Amino acid sequence: MAFERIILYDGSRRRPVTKMFFSLLYIDKTKRASVNLSMRESDALQIYIADAITCSRSFRAKGIDFGLISNVPEWIENQIKQHCGDNIPVLAGEFCRDVPPSVQFYPAHFKLDVFRSFGDGKFGNRIGLVDVDTVLLRSFSDQLLCEDALYVYDLTQEAVASTDQEIIKRDLSLLTKAKEEACWYGGEFIYGPASSFRVLSMAVEEVWPQYLANWRNLHHTGDEMVTSAAIAIIRRSGLRIIDVGRSNTVRRWWSARTLQPQIALSKALTTSLLHLPSDKYFLADMSRQDFDPNKFLIEYEAYVRWKSILRKVLCAVDSVTFRRRKFAPTLT
Repeated sequence: MAFERIILYDGSRRRPVTKMFFSLLYIDKTKRASVNLSMRESDALQIYIADAITCSRSFRAKGIDFGLISNVPEWIENQIKQHCGDNIPVLAGEFCRDVPPSVQFYPAHFKLDVFRSFGDGKFGNRIGLVDVDTVLLRSFSDQLLCEDALYVYDLTQEAVASTDQEIIKRDLSLLTKAKEEACWYGGEFIYGPASSFRVLSMAVEEVWPQYLANWRNLHHTGDEMVTSAAIAIIRRSGLRIIDVGRSNTVRRWWSARTLQPQIALSKALTTSLLHLPSDKYFLADMSRQDFDPNKFLIEYEAYVRWKSILRKVLCAVDSVTFRRRKFAPTLT
């Protein structure tokens, strides 16, 4: 489907919208095993597609247009129609990045190519990229109005909990060739005008050669490593960076155990966009029905309630066997 043929409207007022959000569904044709799901690659792809359907419906329920970007758009469109019949725009991306074949999170690296296309204005003037395992529970309202800023999700506290702060500083400094602080940004949300993505993409290309030369020695590989280094560069250029976590616009929340206590589910569910990386199966099941935010909240809370019981048992076992302490999710 050619992007030029798509006319996007707010469903209630029939006028062109000013925001457009996309998710990337890059299909690895070598069929490498998925690092996020413990199943066959073909089955994992169906889970990601179902997650994308749920994500799309959650955005459209709030009057925000949503599309997918893929290297195999026709195949993705056919899979969606077979699954539920939804008409989700699936656009062809321009992917030319030479990503090391054996690197972990291989498909995620192609988000960096999406940044370049965003910067070229090929997908609109005010655009955002979100992960497929996110759901929009509340409208963004006035949270994304600054015209000359890049909106990102600061995950430094979580990153430092799982990795030594000095290691993060070392790796970022290696990629930028400058002394950096341990500032880490999540890949589940990034939003702004095309001009800001153009600046970001230029910084990504500045970082990329260093990443290729050193990825085997970095504590983490993937788009978040490169993007965090690139944001460190553009901060010095004067581009305004706004953390959406501070305004409770975006939240990453794990129903799995974590290395530090996280906020209770009741607090997490007050956010606008919720990222649920450990609940892809649940999100896929939700694609079998129309998206209703209130119903989603009820069903997800019930799902987590049972899941948290097992996690607490595992934490108790760890305390007896003297394993590294982990924390179970809490509901309130």
